[in-house]
Amino acid sequence: MDLLAEQQRTLEEPRLRAGFLAKVLFSSMDLLYGRKATLSKFRVLEVIARVPYMAWEHVGYIAITHTHSVPSFAHDIHGELIAHRAQQDNELFHLLILEELLQRRGERQALVRHRIIPQIIAWIY
Repeated sequence: MDLLAEQQRTLEEPRLRAGFLAKVLFSSMDLLYGRKATLSKFRVLEVIARVPYMAWEHVGYIAITHTHSVPSFAHDIHGELIAHRAQQDNELFHLLILEELLQRRGERQALVRHRIIPQIIAWIY
C-alpha cells in the first residue's frame, strides 16, 4: 500500500463530529490543562483513553459467563474481547511512552493535576 496515497485519502475524508461526551471531555481538558498540546496533557488523555476498553472487556467477560450455553455467541463476544484488549494495550503503550518521555525531559508531574485528577476523570468516564 502506498502510504502517501493512503494519507491523502484519509485527509480527504470528511471530519467526524465529536459527540456530546467527547466535547465535554475536550472542554474539560482545555479548562484544566490549557488549550496547548503538551506531553503532560496527552499523558492525561492516555490514562482516560483506556477506560472504555477496560469497561468493555469487563462487560464482555460477564456476557460470556451468561451466554456460554450458546457457544457461537460466546465465541463472537470473545473475538470482540480480543480486539478491545489489543486497543487497551495500545493505549497503555502510549501512556508508558509518554511517561518515559516526560521523565527523560525531567518534567515533573504535579500530584493533583497529573495523577489524582486523571484518575477521577477516568472513574467518572
